[in-house]
Amino acid sequence: ATPNDSAAAAAAPPPAVGAKASPPSGAFSDAEVLFEVTCRETTPGDVLRIVGGAGALGDWMPQKGLTLSTSATSFPCWSCTARLPTGTSVEWKVVISQADGTDRWEVCPNRETRLVDGSLTGAFKVRAEFGGTCSPAEPMWPTAS
Repeated sequence: ATPNDSAAAAAAPPPAVGAKASPPSGAFSDAEVLFEVTCRETTPGDVLRIVGGAGALGDWMPQKGLTLSTSATSFPCWSCTARLPTGTSVEWKVVISQADGTDRWEVCPNRETRLVDGSLTGAFKVRAEFGGTCSPAEPMWPTAS
């Protein structure tokens, strides 16, 4: 089982059994995915991470997950980018790595980002709220320079 909506999932790391993972390297082309997460539940010294069933997302190990960043002007919005294989879907969650060393998993079903069309290229955006809603991957079109 992977993290679910039980209270235990908020504090304990999940086993990766049954979690969807990415295919072997080189099986598909990669796309850049911008994750934007709204989280008001952090305190100074905490680190927000995207953790999931792909190497780029830490293979369900919080310390290896993607670290999001924020600033005084952008808080409570946190963001980071990752390269994920197209032609797949990846399960993930948001984790608060607290200053005291504990990891607090969001209490909700695993999120799933699908880049199912192997012909997709370019960049995508995924928006989520800690413990709440999540958008599908949205194409980000190049802007005129």
